Amino acid sequence: MNLEEKKVIFITTYKARDFHGNGLVGYYLKKHYNIDSFFVHGYSVKKEILSIKPAVLVMDHLVWDHKKELANWASSIGVKVVLLFTEGYYKDISSFDKIFGHPKASDLGVTTYCAWNEKMIQRVRALEYSQNFIDKFKITGNPRFDFLTNCKLKNFGISKESFYAKYDLEKFNGIITYMSTTPYQGYDFEKFHFRYKNKAKYTEDTINSAFNDNQKQFKNHVTIIRDLALANPNICFFYKTHPSEAYISNYDAFFSELPNVKLIVNETVKPFLQYSDLVIQRNCTTALESWLLGKPVVQLDDDTYSSATYEEHKRYSYILKNFEEVDAFIKNTKYTDWDTKDVTVFLKGIFGELDGLAHERVALQIYGTIENWNEVDELNLIKNLNQFKLEDNNRLPNKIKDAFGLKRDFSLRPKVYFKRLFSNKEAKNTDNEVNISQDEVNAFYNKLDNIFEEA
Repeated sequence: MNLEEKKVIFITTYKARDFHGNGLVGYYLKKHYNIDSFFVHGYSVKKEILSIKPAVLVMDHLVWDHKKELANWASSIGVKVVLLFTEGYYKDISSFDKIFGHPKASDLGVTTYCAWNEKMIQRVRALEYSQNFIDKFKITGNPRFDFLTNCKLKNFGISKESFYAKYDLEKFNGIITYMSTTPYQGYDFEKFHFRYKNKAKYTEDTINSAFNDNQKQFKNHVTIIRDLALANPNICFFYKTHPSEAYISNYDAFFSELPNVKLIVNETVKPFLQYSDLVIQRNCTTALESWLLGKPVVQLDDDTYSSATYEEHKRYSYILKNFEEVDAFIKNTKYTDWDTKDVTVFLKGIFGELDGLAHERVALQIYGTIENWNEVDELNLIKNLNQFKLEDNNRLPNKIKDAFGLKRDFSLRPKVYFKRLFSNKEAKNTDNEVNISQDEVNAFYNKLDNIFEEA
């Protein structure tokens, strides 16, 4: 069986945040090994595996029980499982535990873990996993940040002129972007609690504090940004929602009448960081991305939250506590004096390397898992997939659905059926949770061709 016939599936949970990084790895695999990649959202992954028959499944994390089950199942049928962590910036490294599947991590059949940095490996070692398991962790960095550090890739994306024209920015004297870290604003507590308690085994204290933080921070920060916009009509304020934020209509009451606030949903962060004069956030990875681009950052320390201000913000950000302080800061343009010289060592500690080549290192790890893939492996995978399909078809609920011509995702449970029937789907933003079409993939690869050829 020829290697170029092998396929890779990347779970690309949020298109705006994750596709470019995953796609960059897929591009390298295609160019160097002629391996095709497919980029799917986090739901119905088994269905995609049945259809595509990949040699490798690249996952983003193992927090949720269904993710652990998926990794275990994929491994059991002969698919190589690689973890490419979406998240790697924590106040405390213990937050990494659930990300890599602790305490059951060694039982999940994962072949390789692409770690951001040495701290991740040290944490696994501190939890007393076997050396054989620890050896599965390889420091690669995360490819989505290569667009900020690779000299060639820095030119990828919308130009400044096009960006200004798209958002009609010429009439403003400055651009400030706020980055949201409240993905669960607007959620019902019972739904939030069920998800984190039943599907990820978080403690009651963690669940309550995270939920309360989200609701409080959302209300506080939209109020601050609204007041800043009113006080500074000559400045454009971009309010960038979190990639998993669902209830976007909640912003209408705050921003709908303000011409200098532009709500940004389902867009990649790079141009908003690249072309802004200042970034405002609270304990967000975009602070690090801003530092990579040499942009000054405000850490809003406006209230008492369970997640206190990260230590590095005391060294590299401007910590401001309320509207009055931020407004005075903006009017005095003190942020123009910011210097990046001391932040590089810290950034290397998070990203491993700042060479913009994480995509190559990840691609090589993926390639390594299937370098010796042969016809026996392929036939074994097909046999196991056919067996799974047969067993799935013989399940009583599926037999009933098939008999009545119902779709497999139709729920036979009355409670679920009526909940779906009467839910207001338009009120919830799910446009970021989609499969990436092959046309989009090809267009992305073509843009990368142009970038690398020009360079």
